[in-house]
Amino acid sequence: MSTTTIKPTVGRVVLIFFAAGTPVDGYALPAAGTPLAGLITYVHNDICINVAAFDVYGANLPLTSVRLLQDGDERPDSGCWAEWMPYQKQQAEKQASELTTAAAPQLITGDASDASIERDIQAKGKTAPRVTPADIEANIADEAYFTAADGVRGSTPGGLRTYVPRDSHKLLTFCVLVLQNGFTVTGESACASPENFDAEIGRNIARQNAVQKIWPLMGYALKQQLHLAAYEPPAPGAAHAGYSTLQPHQQRVVDEKCELDARLAKLVPFFDTPIFAGLAEEEKQRLERQEDAMKAYSEILTERIAAFTVAASAPV
Repeated sequence: MSTTTIKPTVGRVVLIFFAAGTPVDGYALPAAGTPLAGLITYVHNDICINVAAFDVYGANLPLTSVRLLQDGDERPDSGCWAEWMPYQKQQAEKQASELTTAAAPQLITGDASDASIERDIQAKGKTAPRVTPADIEANIADEAYFTAADGVRGSTPGGLRTYVPRDSHKLLTFCVLVLQNGFTVTGESACASPENFDAEIGRNIARQNAVQKIWPLMGYALKQQLHLAAYEPPAPGAAHAGYSTLQPHQQRVVDEKCELDARLAKLVPFFDTPIFAGLAEEEKQRLERQEDAMKAYSEILTERIAAFTVAASAPV
């Protein structure tokens, strides 16, 4: 029996089951234990999805927040739930088996190696701030998959003619991951031999390649956050190198810049917090404009302070 966890993605087919006695007004349901077909329309997480199901007469039955069972999960006693088809479970088990064979160790990449490295880090007791596979997954807001053939079919430059995809276009799979801040990363998977092409494997590899591009982005963001958190500007009124001869009104400008930079150092990391991610888009834009204005203000103060220094060092 397979114990491989299958990651849900939009567009995949699942089986929808209803517990005996579950009321669904206006739709024809099969006998208890007999599934309906459904298409995944939205993924909340690995075990919660939205589904467009079809009753026994083909009528669309929209279902939200449906629990997705993996092998080993117990079926609930009430309501509805989703399960993978036997063929999908077999394919997932087959792929997992191939990834662990000695004949192809180079295929153990992406999610598999990331999880292994994370286990090693935890086993060695490394507790300093770091980016984890869970952080990567939490930063993915949406994902989409298509082949080059899909893109070619949708290409009509100038409306003059429609491109006809080649067979090779069908072997190139793309994954587009949308991050929580709206930035996108892409991954690709190409198959040399048409006989070896498998759409599900192609999507998995393309996703792994896209995920690898997120690591350096989040690594830089974390490092910048740690850098800003460690920054300690001089206290207002303290002596500043090169400014010992400043007049009182000039010293106030220096103090003002220190206070402004301290506030800016606190604002920038706020953009990477869940609180910021949950704000209305208009408020996010206002905060981003505030950051731009504060940076511009700080640059002006820097120029003024530089002018003070030049004036102070000029020969009398």
